[in-house]
Amino acid sequence: MASGVSRRATLGLGLAVSIAPLLFAAYACDGSGGRPGVDSASETPDDDSDASVSVPALDGAAPEPVDPCAQIVRPSADCVHPPVTAECDGGWCRIPKGCFIIGSPPCEPTRGLYDEDQAQVTLTHDFEIQQTEMTQAAWEEVGLVNPSTVVEAGTFYPGQEAYGDCLGPTCPVGNITLEEAMSGANALSLRAGLPECYSLDECTNAVGSGLSCGAIQATTSSVYECRGYRLPTESEWEYAARAGTTTPFFAGEIAPLKSSTECAHDPVLEEIAWYCINSGGYSHPVAGKGANGWGLFDTSGNVAEWTTTQYTWAGHGQKPKVDPTPTVATKQVLFRGGAAHLWSTLARSASRSQDLDHGKRSPVLGARYVRTLFP
Repeated sequence: MASGVSRRATLGLGLAVSIAPLLFAAYACDGSGGRPGVDSASETPDDDSDASVSVPALDGAAPEPVDPCAQIVRPSADCVHPPVTAECDGGWCRIPKGCFIIGSPPCEPTRGLYDEDQAQVTLTHDFEIQQTEMTQAAWEEVGLVNPSTVVEAGTFYPGQEAYGDCLGPTCPVGNITLEEAMSGANALSLRAGLPECYSLDECTNAVGSGLSCGAIQATTSSVYECRGYRLPTESEWEYAARAGTTTPFFAGEIAPLKSSTECAHDPVLEEIAWYCINSGGYSHPVAGKGANGWGLFDTSGNVAEWTTTQYTWAGHGQKPKVDPTPTVATKQVLFRGGAAHLWSTLARSASRSQDLDHGKRSPVLGARYVRTLFP
């Protein structure tokens, strides 16, 4: 797709990226985004102050403008992120427990105005995560029907281009509902002799045909306590995707855009992701682009990835959190990571998107599984 052409913010029928991430922040931005190592203010302002706010001057000197690109949230002294090294084996990577800042600083270009506020998050458990998105071969190996598909041109609105899932054993599985993603986790657990993490009842349709269930819950009081395979919480997903970075992409800054929905070339994203400029509108075989520091591929672009966290317009809140969102959401469920047919702003590590119509599914919406590692 040619640079400068924007796409509608949709993954498919009933699945839309939230409006908030598509809004520019009400701050003057110089395009530098969140910079690692920038000293940060100690508190988040109570209002939507912009770059015109000034620090009182001494001796009658001109006031110094507040740097809107400084991180608002400063990690506390006991918030320690572990060294980032790739410890991967057999398609799974170990992620050590630690503390990080979720969300984006107020001057990250194209950030969500209200839903990406920064907060300190501590994860108290090590976990392993799939090095790539769940492939179609791996999906079929655990006995599940592969629903990956494409959407023909003009299906949703005039001028809409065709998009969808590539088809092949190393392509990521797509077009799965939340319940189908959970069924995939349960299938992995059963094959490994581990307990299932999800209870799915009052269901209609089968896996591969749009499985939808009226009663969904975790089999443990906290998803972190389950010993089987499961979908990540939003915090686990962003912790793994960032790999210790604070920039829009784990590989660096986002290129300037004319609008938040512009499909434009991004030299940093080009090296790590399949997105609207280079994908042709379709997902690609996994691990075709560069990995992050943990050794994970395709955390930006290719297919969006389900979590079990509910979307909130108010974002993450400002208070420090420990092992947040331990229960399973059943509506407005977040998926993360952008998608092959969408623009660069949605591939940022902090970008958040939600399922607006529970039970629907879409091409380029898949899964990457995790498992808590117990001592």
